[in-house]
Amino acid sequence: MDELIRDHSAKVSHEQNISAARMIELISQSHIAIAPASTVAMEICCVKAGLLTGIVDDNQQQIHRQLVDDGCAVSIGNFNDIGIDDLVVHIENLRERDIINKLMTNQKLAIDGLSGERIANEFNKLVC
Repeated sequence: MDELIRDHSAKVSHEQNISAARMIELISQSHIAIAPASTVAMEICCVKAGLLTGIVDDNQQQIHRQLVDDGCAVSIGNFNDIGIDDLVVHIENLRERDIINKLMTNQKLAIDGLSGERIANEFNKLVC
C-alpha cells in the first residue's frame, strides 16, 4: 500500500479499526473506496462512493456477485492475487466521474433504506 501512495498523485489513505462515525466521514469524503465484499462494502454502498471490491475468502462470493451484478461495484477479483500494478489500473479506470456516478446511482437503487419496511410487510403477510 505504501508503494501505491508514494507513486501516485491521488490522495490515498489506508484506515483500519475505525469507528462507525469515522468510516462514514471517510466514505463521504472519498470518490473511490476499496473494500472486500463484506459488510464494509455494503456500508460503502449506503454512504455512496465508487467501489472497488473483491474477495478475500470464499464466504464473500455471494455479496461480491450481487454487488457487481447490480452495478454497485467494480470487481478486482481476489485480493489475495492482485498486485499493486493491477490495483492502480482499476483505480485509473474509475477516474471517470460518469462511471462513479453510475455506481452511486445503482447503489442508491439497491440500498434504498426501505428494507425494514419490506421485512415488516413480509412478517405481516405471515401473520394475516
